[in-house]
Amino acid sequence: MPFDFPAAPAVDEVYTHTPSGLAYVWDGAMWKPGTSAVTTPDPYVKRAGDTMLGTLFQPDPDPTVPLATAHKKYVDRIVAEQALYQGIWNVASNTPDLNVPPNAPLNGYTWTAQTVDPAIPEVAPVGIPGIEGNSVAALDTIRWNATLLEYEQIRGPTALSQMTIADTAPPAAFHGQQWWDSDAGKNYVYYIDANGDGYWVQTSGGGGGASTVTVSPTAPTPATAGMLWYDTTTGELNVYYDDGTTQQWVQTNVEEAPIDNQVYGRSNAGWVLGTSGGGGIPDAPNDGVQYSRGAPAAGGTNAWTALTASGGGIPEAPIDTKQYARQDAAWTEVVGGAGGGITEAPTDGQSYARRGSDATWQPTTTAVSGPPVVPVADAFPASPVNGQLHFLGTDASLYIWFVDSSSVGSWVEVSAL
Repeated sequence: MPFDFPAAPAVDEVYTHTPSGLAYVWDGAMWKPGTSAVTTPDPYVKRAGDTMLGTLFQPDPDPTVPLATAHKKYVDRIVAEQALYQGIWNVASNTPDLNVPPNAPLNGYTWTAQTVDPAIPEVAPVGIPGIEGNSVAALDTIRWNATLLEYEQIRGPTALSQMTIADTAPPAAFHGQQWWDSDAGKNYVYYIDANGDGYWVQTSGGGGGASTVTVSPTAPTPATAGMLWYDTTTGELNVYYDDGTTQQWVQTNVEEAPIDNQVYGRSNAGWVLGTSGGGGIPDAPNDGVQYSRGAPAAGGTNAWTALTASGGGIPEAPIDTKQYARQDAAWTEVVGGAGGGITEAPTDGQSYARRGSDATWQPTTTAVSGPPVVPVADAFPASPVNGQLHFLGTDASLYIWFVDSSSVGSWVEVSAL
């Protein structure tokens, strides 16, 4: 039986279709399902063709099958992220081409950088705004900033941990980047100070692996043995050293003096040209005469003085194939008997003088002929004195004999070349 709605219904008049039992109400403009013009929302769609008047709720988690419905959070988070992510960008070949134009990126477009060798960063090609010339590592994120009209580089886990190994410094470095100079065998860290100035700072003399370096004007606390700290105030690299009884920071990076045939000394943590007042010692006159170094009177100026018989040096014994000994500040021929002769001084590269109080050879820190020199040998001298220097040929290092407050002496390395 067809529907037979009244021809002139009144508002809120109900019509019931007898065969189906469906009820409709007139709202003044049209017939609507129900028995009242005030419609109650129904959260469920009863059948195809019906209209759902309530709110549709989609529970978490995200949909997992192709035809599942999606809630707003999923659309905002997942779909939007997928729309912005553009995939892999090969740095060296610039694939895909990130130049603008031809590329016309939208704000937030991102790429993940990929290098030929994941362990070696590559330089971004010229013409890419914001990052051209930058050192880009595998897994770095490249993002387009539509406000600045340039790309932003977000360092990934590879860039923050890897060390560049090359004979030249990376052309475009970032704060904290590490570089091992394969020619010199030295480690460096790139430091950018408060003024925005960046420079490479040597952290070791080479040989060891990479270590974490604290870059700060103040020492890190707490500190542990072996920890490295670069003091941005003094430009010094320090290591925290535990000698078994005490712990302290020890400077490690004493740079080499200038190589220019000049004599230099250390003053105020720097090299000073060896002049009469600059902290170094000028050479003695080169005239075949023996000289000693000292001040002629208290408060005077140190100077070279020609040695005489009483000038503090020991003149050579006569060269006439005879054996001589020192007696009463003079050379005396040894003719046998109780004279005994003089034992030979140690043959270890040092200069020695005879000490009359106990008739022994003692190292002299003032050369008896020519300028002061640092002994060079493959073994340490047998009887060093406090403050004595020695260059050990086996490891090419300079040492000083140090006697502590307990009268215990030891050789201490003073520089690494």
